[in-house]
Amino acid sequence: MLKKLINLSLLAVALSFSCVAAGQAQVLVANTATTANSGNVYSLGNSGTSGIVNSNPFTANLNGINVNVSFTGTSAIVNGNTGYGWEPVVSGSNMVGNYLSAISGNVNMSLSTNESTWSMVWGSVDRDNTLSFYNGNTVVGQFTGAQILAQTHGNAAYSTAYATVSFGGGITFNKVVASAGQPFEFALLTKPWAAPTSTGGYSITSSVPAPMPPLGATLFGNVVAMSGMAALWNRRRNKSRSAG
Repeated sequence: MLKKLINLSLLAVALSFSCVAAGQAQVLVANTATTANSGNVYSLGNSGTSGIVNSNPFTANLNGINVNVSFTGTSAIVNGNTGYGWEPVVSGSNMVGNYLSAISGNVNMSLSTNESTWSMVWGSVDRDNTLSFYNGNTVVGQFTGAQILAQTHGNAAYSTAYATVSFGGGITFNKVVASAGQPFEFALLTKPWAAPTSTGGYSITSSVPAPMPPLGATLFGNVVAMSGMAALWNRRRNKSRSAG
């Protein structure tokens, strides 16, 4: 009986670990030219002059979700192809106009609702680009340009990528942060968000596992439960002996 209780407790620990895989985030990336439609790119206008347009905070309505955008470092809204960024392409040779660029700092995006998916035009992809997802102050998922370039073998077709991030296991986020040393250029997409349909797409798993109960707490809870059940079993066994 005691051996059975121990086995059940170990099974509970194993099930707790399995939640990490179920809750992990994945990003699907594909060549923008074959997947994105310029009609769902959130417009930041087109200044027509290459360089930094401004770094003023603003709110973007992405068709039912408000995103408050702010900047740190030299991050800003940028236009054209300069040292501040390279204008993303959304289909064929169509450019997005003004775009967001994290430059030696962050582009912080706070969402009005909790979400489990996120889509954007990301490009060009650089190794030190980092895209982080938060629920409150907790990082629930994170992807880097190095991960994407490793999967695509540095394929030039992914110099601009259409990226959709999906979280499983009931994990949600309410803040997205783009950070980089070299420019991290991207454009927001309005909802509904869908995964890339290009057959040349790649799936990449987040470098940060989804949150799970602390191991110490899980083990402690299982040990307490096991100890309590074992004690009850011993009491019943002693009582039976006394009655005999």
